[in-house]
Amino acid sequence: HRFTVGTGDDGTYSIKVNLNTSSGDVGYTTIYKNGAALKRVISATGGNGTGGTLTLDLVAGDYIEIYCNNSGGAGGVVYTTTQSHSFLVIERITVL
Repeated sequence: HRFTVGTGDDGTYSIKVNLNTSSGDVGYTTIYKNGAALKRVISATGGNGTGGTLTLDLVAGDYIEIYCNNSGGAGGVVYTTTQSHSFLVIERITVL
């Protein structure tokens, strides 16, 4: 997924992401800003989810991308049965 800051929306943003994985898999979540990896989180095995939180100053035209994958050992990423544990939240917390 990609989020792009619009004109006039410069500010400090909170980016929170979590993706629940199948039991037995290891999950990987990476947050990118303008194509460069900023933070990679590796989950423990067992379907507990992988994710993290990052606070960044962003200006118009900056974009955030989230990439998630897993080891695939137990059937891949779970979306439908654990939706309450899979999320992406991007919110502006202050105006620059």
